[in-house]
Amino acid sequence: MKTLTLNISESIYDELLSLLNTKYPDNISVVDDDIFTEEDETTYLEALGELERGEAINLEQLKKEFNV
Repeated sequence: MKTLTLNISESIYDELLSLLNTKYPDNISVVDDDIFTEEDETTYLEALGELERGEAINLEQLKKEFNV
């Protein structure tokens, strides 16, 4: 079996999956490799905001603080 990676707009994602699963139900399996989830994005944006507001420190600052 081969793997094909596609970038698909959200607006057609469900329709395309439905079409593929209807036409080729035994020949296609969906591998969800979207590792950057909406939860990840939310956490990232919160952390970025904390850093910009001076509420967090970056790795280099942490190393200096602990003399690493």
